[in-house]
Amino acid sequence: RFHMLELGAGWAKWIVDGVALTRRLGSLAPKDVVAVGVEAQDDHCAWARQHIARNHMEKEATLICGAVANQDGFVDFPVADKGDTGSRYGLGIQMLLDGKSTNSGTKKVQSYGICTLLNLPQYKGQPVDFVSLDVQSFEHAILAPTVDTLKCLQKKVGVLHISLHRVEENDARQLTNTMVGTLGWDLVRYFPLMSTVDTQFGRVEFMDGVITFVNPDVAPGLAQQMYHPKNVHKGPYTGFKGKKMHESVALDWSNGDYITDIQKPLSRKT
Repeated sequence: RFHMLELGAGWAKWIVDGVALTRRLGSLAPKDVVAVGVEAQDDHCAWARQHIARNHMEKEATLICGAVANQDGFVDFPVADKGDTGSRYGLGIQMLLDGKSTNSGTKKVQSYGICTLLNLPQYKGQPVDFVSLDVQSFEHAILAPTVDTLKCLQKKVGVLHISLHRVEENDARQLTNTMVGTLGWDLVRYFPLMSTVDTQFGRVEFMDGVITFVNPDVAPGLAQQMYHPKNVHKGPYTGFKGKKMHESVALDWSNGDYITDIQKPLSRKT
C-alpha cells in the first residue's frame, strides 16, 4: 500500500505526483493507494479538483477543502484578492496572526488538527507513509509538541517533509529539536531558506527551505537509504542574501552551533 497526506495542497501537485509514481512502478492496485490533500483557498481547491480529474485519479486521490490547524473547529482564513495571483500563494492562518491581511478580508473555514487527519477513515488505521506540510509558517502551531501530537506522529507518520518559511526565527532548529531530539527520528534533508546549496542533485537555489525527517518506528531502514551527506546542510542556518522585506535579519543566527548538533535521546540511539 501507499498512503500520502499533503497539507497546504495548493493545486494538489504532490498527491498527483505520488499517485503517478505508484502507477509508473505498477506494483499497487488503485485500492491500495490513498492520497489526501487539504487546502483552504477556494481557487486552489478548484484547481486541485481539476488536476486530480484530468489525471483520472479520483479513485486514489481525494481533497478536503479546509485548513490544517492546531485543532479541529473553524478558523479565520484570508481571502485572495481577485486577479492578484501573487497573493494567492503565501496566504494562511499565520499571516493573520502577524497582523497582515488582504483587501478581500477573511472567511471562516473548517479546520482539522493533524492527528484528526492522520486518523482519517481512508487510511483504515494504518500509518501515512509520506506527509507534506507547506502551510506558510503555521507549521510550528500544527506540530506543537503536545503529548497527543507526539504520540500520533510517532505512531502514524513514516516521512515528514516540511517547507520552511520563517526568516525571522530559526524554525528548522525548533522542528529538529522535536523530531530528532525528542522523538528520535532521522534528519535526511535540510536546505535552508534563501540559500544556494550544492546538493546530491547539483547546485540548487532555495527560497523556501525544506527539511525532511524519517520515523524509524514506521519506516525502519528508510533513512539509511535516503541519506546523502550533501542533502543535509551543515553550515549556518541561513544563506540570507538581503531580501528587501527582511533587511534586518542577520546573516547567520546559529552562534556556531548547527542543526546536525542536535542528538537523539539516548534511548533512541542505535
